[in-house]
Amino acid sequence: MRIKPTLGAAVCVYLIYSAIILATWGVVGARYANMVSADVVLTSLVLPLALGTVFLAAAVSWLGWWKPAVKEERRGGPRWALALVLIGMTGMVVVNGGAANWSGFSPTHLLMLVAAGGDGWI
Repeated sequence: MRIKPTLGAAVCVYLIYSAIILATWGVVGARYANMVSADVVLTSLVLPLALGTVFLAAAVSWLGWWKPAVKEERRGGPRWALALVLIGMTGMVVVNGGAANWSGFSPTHLLMLVAAGGDGWI
């Protein structure tokens, strides 16, 4: 590990990630109010998130933070807490999926939203 994971180091990584997203939005002329229409999903969501992901993967690799990021030394809380979170998340997916107007999405638009990680569905 090159640098010990600290709040300051994590904030620096986060600020650079955010700057990449905002700079990409500025370059492509993204409008925050129109992030999910079919014609702008690729440039407004997929491209900035892909560039941010590349940066995060490179930063975490260079800093040597993969092991502490993906492996806990000791197990977290009780199993019922995990079950409660999973039930809640499943419920949200079902409710939001049932409320969505799926006929209003073209297949290409859905593919771009899935590629963006679903961030534009909100």
